[in-house]
Amino acid sequence: MLNLPPPRHTPTLPTPAVRFEQTRSSCPATGGPTVASIVAEVTDDKSLEKHERKNGQIAHAPHKSPDASAIKLADKTSNLLAIAKSPPPWATEPVE
Repeated sequence: MLNLPPPRHTPTLPTPAVRFEQTRSSCPATGGPTVASIVAEVTDDKSLEKHERKNGQIAHAPHKSPDASAIKLADKTSNLLAIAKSPPPWATEPVE
């Protein structure tokens, strides 16, 4: 289980228009240093190419904290459930 401090307010997810730098800089003020550390751990470097980010995820996964690992696993699980519930069109087209 995650060992996070209780939230000070109702947590909300940033909209895609919010840049990571803005979110990361506000973490210590809104969630404390523990949350800021976990956010930094689970956030990919978007300046890298997609394949480099994916390779980095694989290489760094064994070294993540238990909290960061739980969040990454929950995110991957959520993504798979969303795809299973509503597959993209290319996933349901017959292969010839």
